[in-house]
Amino acid sequence: MAHLLRTTAVALAMGGTAFAAHAQDTGSANRMADAGSYCDAAWTKVDADGDGMVNRQEAQDAIEARFGAIDKDGDGNITRVEYFDCTGTPGALPSAAADRSAENFAEADANQDEAISRDEFRELAEISYDNVREAMVTEAGREEPFSALRRYVWMSPDEAENPQTMESMSKDEAAQRSAMTFDTLDTNDDGMVDTEEWTARPSAERDETWADARFDALDADASDSVSEQEYGEAMSRPLDQTTTASVDEGGTAQDDAQAGQDAQGAEAGDAGVVAVPVYTFHFLTY
Repeated sequence: MAHLLRTTAVALAMGGTAFAAHAQDTGSANRMADAGSYCDAAWTKVDADGDGMVNRQEAQDAIEARFGAIDKDGDGNITRVEYFDCTGTPGALPSAAADRSAENFAEADANQDEAISRDEFRELAEISYDNVREAMVTEAGREEPFSALRRYVWMSPDEAENPQTMESMSKDEAAQRSAMTFDTLDTNDDGMVDTEEWTARPSAERDETWADARFDALDADASDSVSEQEYGEAMSRPLDQTTTASVDEGGTAQDDAQAGQDAQGAEAGDAGVVAVPVYTFHFLTY
């Protein structure tokens, strides 16, 4: 499996400064128009053109809409209460049962270190989604790929009983559901899923402790409120640090040349060059 190694500021080229400048031009009226969509809907559309990639504009639009939804009063700052009201859920949301077992844990644990990393989980979630779409097109046996996908996508018990849930699921939505699944399986929040976590039936527990930890991570100046700039920088930072290509360790001169061309394209404002896969976007910004 190829390793994602090419770290560069090209990826999304929408660093905190770039986003902050863009976000600060957005008025309260626009923020309030978007308010509610991110907080009220389980899954929000980010990949607007449906090409499986999130480009710079789509990423900016998504981050902006999320901030506007959380900032309920539209004053340009997110309070701790607003953050919890949007992201917190009372109690726990149960998931549908999935056939996660010790046997398929070993299959998912690519490097056999007895833990599934976020990257391993993301890659396998995307492969499982692609396998389901292929099975639907070829009308080959669907049971096995559908069963595999259910290990990675969050579904309620009611959704799991309806075959249309997965058949109508876009890659954008599947990526968000997968990011949620990893987040809920990783109960100790160490960025890894061990055998015990993998085989447990997770629930979306989002209490005040969970919300406080996430809020504090966003609140860079510890002012007990999160500005548009702080939110934009926190959301875009991991995107800036991610990779633009899957390459073997060490890379090649051709890889370096292409990276240079991509960088020039980004500086020239070519939004078509700067994009990340939709799975990468959701796992980095969930």
